[in-house]
Amino acid sequence: MLRAASCKKREKNGVKDLKTTEKPNIGRNPELDLWRLFGSICIVLYHSKSFFDPPLFSSGYALTVEFFFLLSGYFFASTVYRDRRAFRWETIGKETVRFLAHKIWGFLFYFVFGFVTAWIACYCVRGWNDAFSPLNLYELFLLSETGIPRINVMNPDWYLSAMLIVMFPLYPLFRRRKDLFSAVIAPVLGVGSIGYIYVKYGNYLADASGDFPAKSLIRALAGICLGVVVYRASEYLKTLKIGSRGEAALTVVGALSMVAAVRLMGYRDNTAVPLQFLLFMIFITISTGGKSLFARRLPQKPMKLAAEFSLSLYLTHTTVRLVLLGLAEKFPSFGEMFSSGENAWKGLLIYLAASIFFALLAMPVSRGLKKLAAKGVGRIRGMREEQ
Repeated sequence: MLRAASCKKREKNGVKDLKTTEKPNIGRNPELDLWRLFGSICIVLYHSKSFFDPPLFSSGYALTVEFFFLLSGYFFASTVYRDRRAFRWETIGKETVRFLAHKIWGFLFYFVFGFVTAWIACYCVRGWNDAFSPLNLYELFLLSETGIPRINVMNPDWYLSAMLIVMFPLYPLFRRRKDLFSAVIAPVLGVGSIGYIYVKYGNYLADASGDFPAKSLIRALAGICLGVVVYRASEYLKTLKIGSRGEAALTVVGALSMVAAVRLMGYRDNTAVPLQFLLFMIFITISTGGKSLFARRLPQKPMKLAAEFSLSLYLTHTTVRLVLLGLAEKFPSFGEMFSSGENAWKGLLIYLAASIFFALLAMPVSRGLKKLAAKGVGRIRGMREEQ
């Protein structure tokens, strides 16, 4: 009773301890989970450029990453707004580190599985020098987008690295000034970042290796900040009462937005990126704003598995790519299927099937590693409490 009274008193004073803060109950959105899976497949298809020259899929498929950045920004804002603790300068450093640690925990074991297997494949295909270079450590510790020289073992890790680096300084600012950041700073930084990339490079996906800050960080800044704007818009949409017909109309608008965004991926000059951002934002706003019929009617459990599989597919398909490249070099007859000729569809099917199989294999292994790690962390915490 005394403890409860103390907690209530602290809440009235605007202060809430970390231990007494209730975890927000954020329900899953099965519609977003489904599109996560679609996005991962698009990225896998885009990376088939390693085999086929000219590529079978345009560079626009790489812009699916912008959809993931927007989602990261949305959930970033959701976490900050649902946190009712008073801001404290004395503890904001620890709070920021804990926030990032929670983000890393969500993908850590799929990342470790993907990196270790890709490293083994790298050793088999590229040899000792690339596999055992100390430059690989920067990639392992998610520092690949800091500008430090590295060897690409696991290409997809750049997205995770850029996301974490951008969120690290934004989190304290966002926690301190939620309304100012979401209403003014985020939209200015988001739109300004897109414009900066076009002015400096002319092409949104132009090669910018060696630049600092890395173009990937600017892409992450644009997507995360505009994702914050999406969160604010979706929260406003939740307050509107539009009836069943209005919801049906918005569902159609959201679906057409995604179809149009996917269609624009075929543009090789990437001039439609701002429009794609807008279409992605419209879809996410409608889906998370509670007005999409699909978001309410799609089954939760299968879509949750689809989201987990999409993460596994994204973080493990590099291993498959490296193995197939090695086999194609060693066996010329096999390599003929990985050229832009009549047999290209066979090579593409082998690549997709192998990537899907390996991602499914990674799921139980990563889950097992996560459970073991969780038990270890629990024991360490228990020992500290006893002391």
